[in-house]
Amino acid sequence: MDIFVAGFPKTGTTALYEHMRNNKSVFIPTVKSPHYFGSDIRPFSSITEAADYEYIFRKAGKQQKRFDFSTLYGFSTDAVDEILEWNSNAKFIILLRKPWKSIISYYRELKISFFDQRISFEKAWEDNQPCPGSIMGKFTHYQYMVDYNLHLQKFYNLYKQKKCIFLFHDYMVKDPGMFLKEISDFCEIETMKEDIPWIHSKYEYRFSGFAKLYRNPPNFLIPLKKQLKKRSLSNLITNTFTFLNEKKYEQDNAISENFSIDLKNYCKNNLKNVTKYINLPDEWLI
Repeated sequence: MDIFVAGFPKTGTTALYEHMRNNKSVFIPTVKSPHYFGSDIRPFSSITEAADYEYIFRKAGKQQKRFDFSTLYGFSTDAVDEILEWNSNAKFIILLRKPWKSIISYYRELKISFFDQRISFEKAWEDNQPCPGSIMGKFTHYQYMVDYNLHLQKFYNLYKQKKCIFLFHDYMVKDPGMFLKEISDFCEIETMKEDIPWIHSKYEYRFSGFAKLYRNPPNFLIPLKKQLKKRSLSNLITNTFTFLNEKKYEQDNAISENFSIDLKNYCKNNLKNVTKYINLPDEWLI
């Protein structure tokens, strides 16, 4: 593959994915996040064989740039190394958002998908460890996930080699035209229109009932689940047949003001070393 949007979750990557699919100079498979690379990712990935990974890109044209939107690569211990072994000319796009905001959205997504059963984000943060029994392991350890100082180090040399760019969710919202131009220039693809289709995870909560049924089906539904192993299809079903309960969503995901302040300060302290390598937006550090 040519371009890897290797991070980070809940930073606008889904909106970018939907937008770029309309660009004729790129090819993006219907499986948004194949997560093929990374020994610490494969245990819960739906694509673990090279042949399967290559298959989802089979329809790419010779002149098209191929994109992989697997946003956990940036948190993996060895995914980037594996990618560069696969393709030494690979390029990386890293989308960044204020970590004290993105991490809460990330927890909510794991919760509605039943990868993290803890009652609240505050409880999960207080535990300071991966969710017990979760197949996603360390990727449910939220102190680990907001350690940008650790995760970005693997990209600094690539940035110097002009094989990586860091882009900010703030600018994606404020100036989508300039944001998309940076991507077009970096990837050497056709310039993109500015109508980015924003995706609101809040409404995904309506699908939690069916998600729970799908992940823990009664015995008579297990054969059906086995036939829906492909992630793209299972996610479609998970996100289609269930109910909307916005009030409960708000109650389950509320955090206290004091905790919000502590979380923000924790993340800002971690970002201090990042500023040695990346020019963060001013409002991130105020």
